[in-house]
Amino acid sequence: MFMGGKAFAYYFPVIESYLLETPNPNETDEIDFRPTCILGYCIQTQFSDDSLQHVSHLAPRVKALIDHVRQTIDVYAADPEEQRRITESWNELEEHMLQIGAG
Repeated sequence: MFMGGKAFAYYFPVIESYLLETPNPNETDEIDFRPTCILGYCIQTQFSDDSLQHVSHLAPRVKALIDHVRQTIDVYAADPEEQRRITESWNELEEHMLQIGAG
């Protein structure tokens, strides 16, 4: 969350892979929803004036992640309250992306 735009752009594929390689809920006993929730906010932080020039090319991939998280929300959390918190963070990310013209 605290890295600059260049570093974030470099490491973004790791975040993307982490989210796209969602665990099978039948194969895990307990899923920690917090990373998925926090990542929505972290990505939003990177799409700011200071870093935008370095991360703007990632906007289509971020949009795809927003859609993916929404479509697979039950994989990230079973509890409705946890799902709500994840959805809220990714909705805020999408709203931010639209406001800056990157979504």
